[in-house]
Amino acid sequence: EINIAFCVRHPNLLQFIGATKVGNPMILTELMPTSLRKEMNNKHLTRPQILRISRDVASALNYLHLWKPEAILHRGVCSPNVLLEPSGHDQWKAKLSDYGSLDIQRKL
Repeated sequence: EINIAFCVRHPNLLQFIGATKVGNPMILTELMPTSLRKEMNNKHLTRPQILRISRDVASALNYLHLWKPEAILHRGVCSPNVLLEPSGHDQWKAKLSDYGSLDIQRKL
């Protein structure tokens, strides 16, 4: 998990900053103000915002699936794992998180 997070860099993936194995293992990432789940529960999302968030998530998944030498499968895409940050007037930028369920797809 940590090795994968260290290697991947994309504007729509949660930014990995560092990790420690001393004591309780911890992973440090950028801080995001909200998640898709919270915003869906608050019913604050407009159709253009939903389309932008969908495009951001698709871009992140495309990046992972085209990873070389072997594709990376997320296996845990859900609204709590889509984190949001403000991006301009009344817009959100989405970042995919939770690398705990990532899997390397071995080529046959």
